[in-house]
Amino acid sequence: YELLMKQSRMNELFVPLFSKFYKEQKAEGGDIQSNTDIVEKLKPLPFMVSPLFWWSHKEREQVQGAGKVTNQYEVKMVLALALWILRNDKDTKISILSPYRAQVKAISDQLKNKAHELPP
Repeated sequence: YELLMKQSRMNELFVPLFSKFYKEQKAEGGDIQSNTDIVEKLKPLPFMVSPLFWWSHKEREQVQGAGKVTNQYEVKMVLALALWILRNDKDTKISILSPYRAQVKAISDQLKNKAHELPP
């Protein structure tokens, strides 16, 4: 396999968050770099303060069986933000990251259920 040394898919703000997953690059003497010719084209939406959001809350995760973890409060918050973004720019593509597979499914299912609320 070939070791990824340049990324072309994410805003520069995200690179430090994911650098810990690229331990092999560090072993070979470097951090992951961005393909600036491509990454510079990834402009934030004009109505957004930042392309990166962190939320803090005190709502607990719900565990449903073996490893099925969700947080319905987070699902609602993310859904509201995603719908707001899509209502303001229906052609944009967004990525929602979650460490829990069941939560990704819950968010995806909710977005599908709400798709009819978006402009055509």
